[in-house]
Amino acid sequence: ARVVQSAGFEVYRGALDDVLARAIHACEHFSWTHFARLCADRPFFNFDEIRTGLALANQQPMLNLISNNLAGTAPAGLTTEIIRLDALKQIAESSALSKHREHLSSYFYDHPAAFKCRPFAATQSPAEFIAQRFAVDTLEDYQRLRQLAAGHSPGISLAALLKLSATDKFHAR
Repeated sequence: ARVVQSAGFEVYRGALDDVLARAIHACEHFSWTHFARLCADRPFFNFDEIRTGLALANQQPMLNLISNNLAGTAPAGLTTEIIRLDALKQIAESSALSKHREHLSSYFYDHPAAFKCRPFAATQSPAEFIAQRFAVDTLEDYQRLRQLAAGHSPGISLAALLKLSATDKFHAR
């Protein structure tokens, strides 16, 4: 929060243990109609995809969920989700389950017929990397992803890292 504030941006901090309420209140605080979900455990998040999702939300504001993972095929840590505020409020009224309050999009996947959802194509990754995880949920995840990025500029794309990694593995044989 201090880093963001020092860069001149306003920060909203809400309920620590209720992600759903925090997202709703942040949207209301900033007068947003949609929430772009970007979790801190995603070091290789593709900002071009979030821009694509936000552009779709601007073009079709009545969509409740715009995601590159509606088919469940985006690798962990590379999912993009744009969620309409009214849909978040509907979820808050419909479910008290902790799973729905912690994982904002889980209710959509549990009740897909209740919402207007729109998929969009994720950036293509080489087939051998589709099953990999790019989220940091464990120490093993952190170590593996740290090794993947080691020695490279923070601005390098995941696609470029994966190409370099594949080449390094090929040459190491």
